[in-house]
Amino acid sequence: MITTNEERSLPDAFLRRCLSLHLSFPAESGEQQAFLVKRAEQNAVNFPALNMAVFTEAAAMLVEDRQNAKGRGFYPLPGQAEYFDMLRGIQRLSQQTSRPAMDYIKELRTFTYQKHPGFHAERT
Repeated sequence: MITTNEERSLPDAFLRRCLSLHLSFPAESGEQQAFLVKRAEQNAVNFPALNMAVFTEAAAMLVEDRQNAKGRGFYPLPGQAEYFDMLRGIQRLSQQTSRPAMDYIKELRTFTYQKHPGFHAERT
């Protein structure tokens, strides 16, 4: 399995021998959040220390960061991979420290969803 976010093209000879599947991300912010939360629910077995409130808050933050990145011309935009990275980080920290998972969401946000230097820097 090969994945790409279209940052670089793959050779034509390679692509002719591949089955391509394009997985789209919803265009509307409300649909994006619902999409992410649904994926988390479907994979809840991998996140036993997390609950729906954490899934929802993490999704809302990713959608907000996508909108900010798009408005500032930053690509590629954060997406499902970054969402699951954040959930894994929150779960691991919560389990290691016995602090509630929700405590870590805002702390991890600047590390997990940042795809570009200065993304979370204060805007003047």
